[in-house]
Amino acid sequence: MAKVWSLQEVRQVTASEHRLPWMPAQDEWDTERHVGGMMLRLVEGQETLLLYIDELERRIALLESKG
Repeated sequence: MAKVWSLQEVRQVTASEHRLPWMPAQDEWDTERHVGGMMLRLVEGQETLLLYIDELERRIALLESKG
């Protein structure tokens, strides 16, 4: 199972490495060039983003119910 990155971790990796953490670094991509692996990483990234959206929806609903 792929690692589920926290939003904070994504921010840190993006700021320091200028890439999404589930995507390969440039040197890794240059040596491997594995399209199937890249597609898997894209799907994992999409799943991670959907988890973030779900969490944000829950937080919004909670805030709206309090207000």
